[in-house]
Amino acid sequence: MSRAAATTVPTNGQQMPQDLEAERALLGAMAVDPESLAIGLDRLTASAFMLPAHAIVFRVLDELHNDATEIGLHTLKDALSQNAKLEAIGGVEFLVGLGESVVSLPQTRFLCDIVERKHRQRRLYLLAHELQDKAVAADADPTEIIADFHERLDKTGINGHAKSGLVLTRLADVRPERLTWLWPDRIGIGKLTVVSGDPGLGKSFVTLDIAARVSTATPWPDRRDEENPAGSVVILSAEDDIADTIRPRLDAAGADVAKVVAVQAIERIDPDSNESRRCPFLLGRDLPALERAVTGLGDCRLVIIDPISAYLGDTDSHVNAAIRSLLAPLGEMAARLRVAVLAVHHLNKGTSGTRAIYRTSGSLAFVAAARAVWAVAPDKEDPTGRRRLLLPVKNNLGPDMGGLAYRIETDHEDRPLIQWDAATVSVTADEALTDDRPRRKGSKIPEAAAWLRERLARGSERSDEVLAAAQEAGFSRSTVFRAKEEAGVAARKSGFSGGWIWLLPETETGGEE
Repeated sequence: MSRAAATTVPTNGQQMPQDLEAERALLGAMAVDPESLAIGLDRLTASAFMLPAHAIVFRVLDELHNDATEIGLHTLKDALSQNAKLEAIGGVEFLVGLGESVVSLPQTRFLCDIVERKHRQRRLYLLAHELQDKAVAADADPTEIIADFHERLDKTGINGHAKSGLVLTRLADVRPERLTWLWPDRIGIGKLTVVSGDPGLGKSFVTLDIAARVSTATPWPDRRDEENPAGSVVILSAEDDIADTIRPRLDAAGADVAKVVAVQAIERIDPDSNESRRCPFLLGRDLPALERAVTGLGDCRLVIIDPISAYLGDTDSHVNAAIRSLLAPLGEMAARLRVAVLAVHHLNKGTSGTRAIYRTSGSLAFVAAARAVWAVAPDKEDPTGRRRLLLPVKNNLGPDMGGLAYRIETDHEDRPLIQWDAATVSVTADEALTDDRPRRKGSKIPEAAAWLRERLARGSERSDEVLAAAQEAGFSRSTVFRAKEEAGVAARKSGFSGGWIWLLPETETGGEE
């Protein structure tokens, strides 16, 4: 056993730096999730764990990984039993505790940070203890001791330098590739695309129409004379029943349902009973399983996630870093498997004067991570109220080809389906999502909204300070709160026990990527 893995207690009575709960939670994630296992094995070694039992489990997981054995608490239990190590770590009860500590991928990386930091603290303590012994020696040479200390720091990586370094790629060594499309100039292969809109406008209808076209090689509405290669489709739908809603809609759209599969849940094996149980699919935990399913189809071209908010688990949809950590592996999977990922999302509460790019619900990271974002909105010029618009909000990959219009009609069996207009539309997403309701005569809300945007353009500010300044400027508290919505001002909690701060989303994230 390495010195760092032993439960050594400092001679001054203080506890050695450690976080056993973080170690246990990390091992629980690594024991059931291949991607968490890969992250842990890449970031850490067994010596990083304070508890000897944790170091043993880490080594066995490493062996299972090297042997290409499918991981799980049951296989971990068998491997520990075969090596006579199960009792050494505390028996089956210890593994049950690991199973209760499963976390998401973003949390896996966070736990790695904690375990690694505590490990470096312990090594620094031991090195400092050696330095102290050398410094009090009668023939000590301070210059030599300091030089040795710095050399040890660099060699061991305690200072974080030994393992870090830029990964550089010379562009002359990169082979250029042509961008490929699922729907030319609208949905890219190997990319994440988001479709957002208010409820009841047919977002799911649009995605199922797209799925039907992919499954049958049906041309796209704006490219009726061009070929569209056929492929399989994977659908994750948390809101619509597959029997009475999804299947009839696909049939009405003319889909080849033999090439469409739906993810309903994920099966997990209980390590004690060896019985399987169904659990909800979560992006942060179950992406490796989705990748295996896509790969197993052989010809998959499209993955639909509807809505993406249903598969976030405990991830806070308003925290940029958390959403980026969740969506980055999803984008990497799309690029690696050469499939398009189409995620359905909702719009936030309607405001006036706010650009469409800031209307997507939750963190702006949803928009930033996607290579294209499309908004679904009603056509305000349509007297029937039935015409819908699919409009570009952002397209980092292709030219602005304009939006498309559609209606939801019914077929001869009274099943709803999408009917697309042949011509493109020129209205923009900003125009379509603007609130055109008439204002009360003499309302001070627009003036207060302009005042708010000007004040917060410099950066975030405590809400009580903003309200006090607004009162001095002649705006009532109720007017400011109404103007806050119109100006697109966001509110964030400043720490667990702190007050609220107000800010403009564009100043929080640095604008559109």
